[in-house]
Amino acid sequence: MKELAPQMSEENATNEVNCGVCGEVVTQPVCPECLEREMIDWLAFKGENIAELLNFIKETTNIFKAYDCLNTKCVICGKKMRVCAHCYCKEIFDYMNGRYPELEDEFITHFDFNIHFKMRIP
Repeated sequence: MKELAPQMSEENATNEVNCGVCGEVVTQPVCPECLEREMIDWLAFKGENIAELLNFIKETTNIFKAYDCLNTKCVICGKKMRVCAHCYCKEIFDYMNGRYPELEDEFITHFDFNIHFKMRIP
């Protein structure tokens, strides 16, 4: 019989526990919906020229919600999730790159889930 890590139940030990985008283990379980809410709150006071960015954030959340859910639960809302915070934030940051240079450093300060980490390619 295989041994389980203390935080794993028999149920989730047999299911996929990796991010549906990058394939890495979800180590910082904050779901895209909670991250979206935090980003919108952060951007609320940033001026009028961010409507396009807000729309992109909402569209990205909807796309990432389409991934099947894991037994990994968001530490904020408790919903099951499948996309890691790194992949979600990297998608938003890559979109911001060059379009919103005035926001990039502050975004990294608030939402840096190893965005500059280079993934292993098999």
